[in-house]
Amino acid sequence: MISAMGRLALVGGHGFHSMALWSAATKRRVETERGPVEVLDGDGPLVLARHGIDAYTPAHLVDHARNLAAAQQRGCDRVLAICSVGAAHAELGVGSFLCPSDFIA
Repeated sequence: MISAMGRLALVGGHGFHSMALWSAATKRRVETERGPVEVLDGDGPLVLARHGIDAYTPAHLVDHARNLAAAQQRGCDRVLAICSVGAAHAELGVGSFLCPSDFIA
């Protein structure tokens, strides 16, 4: 049996949250066990700027678990992370597409 999908969280990089597409969304502060996360919440997908909205968090300090906890609290059961740069492994060249399960054991 195929169950209905829940809500999608879109996770983007610096500036992703400022796209006109999200202009109708409301900025919300979500309290998690690991600390607060600001998200844009509207009728569609939840928008989460991994580096923050009002303040910039450097890439090496981004708390991904905290961000995912916030998405889960807002009812998300799926995540699509976009606008990413860099690579998890040197052999992954520019334009490579992968799923986290491809390299997280």
